[in-house]
Amino acid sequence: MKNFVILFFLFTVLTAVVHGARRCDYKCTKSDGNVCANNGKCIHLFPSHCQMEKYNCLFPQKAFRKIETWKCNENSMPLCAVSDL
Repeated sequence: MKNFVILFFLFTVLTAVVHGARRCDYKCTKSDGNVCANNGKCIHLFPSHCQMEKYNCLFPQKAFRKIETWKCNENSMPLCAVSDL
């Protein structure tokens, strides 16, 4: 019985991971232009709104929200480092 519970738990976790990855399988193009976004710690320029949504789906704990494009060109907030993403 203990082995069944462990196998069931592993199956449930793996199923959630696979379905979560599929849920975030966006097919993005660069057609909608750059999007300046903020996550409360830094700003990042995404190649498209779709790319930002895909990132937010994959990393909900680090989600970005769209802000005015000109804010990515001024020094009011630091740009995100690779380690911030």
